[in-house]
Amino acid sequence: AARLDALRKLKNAIQKRESEIIHALHSDLGKSEFEAFETEVGFVLAELSHTIKHLHRWCEPKEVPTPKSCTIAHGSIRYEPLGVCLVISPWNYPFQLSMTPLIAAISAGDCAVLKPSEYAGETAQVLERLIADTLDPGLCTVVQGGREASEGLLAERFDHIFFTGSPEVGKVVLRAAAEHLTPVTLELGGKSP
Repeated sequence: AARLDALRKLKNAIQKRESEIIHALHSDLGKSEFEAFETEVGFVLAELSHTIKHLHRWCEPKEVPTPKSCTIAHGSIRYEPLGVCLVISPWNYPFQLSMTPLIAAISAGDCAVLKPSEYAGETAQVLERLIADTLDPGLCTVVQGGREASEGLLAERFDHIFFTGSPEVGKVVLRAAAEHLTPVTLELGGKSP
């Protein structure tokens, strides 16, 4: 119930701030209103709608068969939160690639630290206000800054790291995660991959 409540609040807040988000995307990247909605805001709203619709089913324990040698046993898969996730997002889709990993983290019952790209500054500011005004700071917080902020975050222990960006920075993220054996999701690209 708490996860659904947070997701619904997030969806409502994005709908209310749609023009502010689109304006920031235009300022940072020159995206037209259509492109900003289609590839960022609308994409995130669709992800939220889909997640809200299916979350109960996704969270249900799954019964699994047990071997005949364990006839008195009962088997099931129960999904549990990891803990605190770090999301480091890129400049080229600054809203979408910040929010979709955050939606996944909240859906899984995790808390998150969101580090938006400093190269999309207006969008990062909108994200920070949106999160601060909508979600409990114990559920999600936004950290602004450049390379030093990222390095400082990577020195901390997280339960999962989601990074989108270049292979070079992905290697830095993976090395930092290895110090704590932190699971990592890397979405690596670069210019014209």
